[in-house]
Amino acid sequence: MTKVAGNKSFWEYSYRLVDTENVGMITFPQFIFGISFLKWDKIDAWEVVFRMFDDKEDGMLDKEESEKLIRTLEIHVRTKEIEWKKQIMPKFEESPKMSYDQFKKIFSNYPDILHVCQEAMLSILDGVNDDEKQITKFENQAAGHAGDILKDGATLLKSYCEREFRFYEVIKKLPKIQSFFATYHGRRTRTIDGIIQHYIAIEDLTHGMTQPCIMDLKMGRYTWEPTAPAKKRIEQGTLDKISTSETLGFRICGMRAWQIEKKEYIIRDKPWGMSIKVPQMESAIRSFFHNGKNLRGDLICEILPPLYSVLEWFKAQRIFRFYGSSILFLYDGSNLDKPVIRVKMVDFAHTVRIRDGGKDDSYKFGMVTLIDLLESMVGKKRELSPTNGSQNSN
Repeated sequence: MTKVAGNKSFWEYSYRLVDTENVGMITFPQFIFGISFLKWDKIDAWEVVFRMFDDKEDGMLDKEESEKLIRTLEIHVRTKEIEWKKQIMPKFEESPKMSYDQFKKIFSNYPDILHVCQEAMLSILDGVNDDEKQITKFENQAAGHAGDILKDGATLLKSYCEREFRFYEVIKKLPKIQSFFATYHGRRTRTIDGIIQHYIAIEDLTHGMTQPCIMDLKMGRYTWEPTAPAKKRIEQGTLDKISTSETLGFRICGMRAWQIEKKEYIIRDKPWGMSIKVPQMESAIRSFFHNGKNLRGDLICEILPPLYSVLEWFKAQRIFRFYGSSILFLYDGSNLDKPVIRVKMVDFAHTVRIRDGGKDDSYKFGMVTLIDLLESMVGKKRELSPTNGSQNSN
């Protein structure tokens, strides 16, 4: 059985529809009934929508309640699909307080509102369960803002970004390169205070690790998009120049490395990574693979093969250019024998499709210098296969 939680009004209204015994609990069959209810077959769908946002339950939608409806539409409906939404906003301004009859008369010409609110109800009914309690802030970030990623078991929830979502939707159709990226689990929604929040669900690369060690390398000589505003290009261009990005094709954005004797992490942040100069880069990377007792050259040797595969792909691929994207190195610092090791490309909010027939030479340059640096640390030289032109599409 499932217990309800949350605010009144829509929450209570939708829940009471299936809580036929009025005990504050619903069974699985009742839940299925609730899902069936979403078909709007035998009820006035507009009345359901109206009640969803009539928080005061006074039979009127006031300014505050109508703004809540608009926020739900803004969050839920994507940019290319909202021409009709732009048309309905002035209607609320004309009638700052409207009855159900007014509401239905004005908006019956916009059936998309029903579809949006229908999915909102599905999200809420689907989210009324104990699994929500398991969602926490993700604490194992090497860079970024603490708390902007959520953890749900072995899955991470990143705030929705249209471009990143579309990137993953393309990548999932290219099986030969899916190993370069964290496993993609599609789009997820959560309802917080009646507002639908959208996320991109991906694999938690630290899952199963006792002491996850992570290094975030921002790749590319240039981390700004050519179409970005001038101010943004200047800011990012300056960061590229004063860091190692322009020279080496990558810079360290953060790291955390487990020290086995002290039983604590060495943690480095973005300012530290920005301060590193070219002659210091080998020492900086070496510190990530040093556990306080010895240098784990074996880990470096294990990390190189997946990097070779990524580089080979970049020699041929003409699909994407990556700006502000990173490669993550991860291993379990508690395992002194053969720890889990992962190398993945992440962060695609500024990834664009290649339209000029060229390649991403900026990212490729960084891959070459990074591999050269790692190889010099272990005295190894790569043997790369000839470039296969067919890799540009998968």
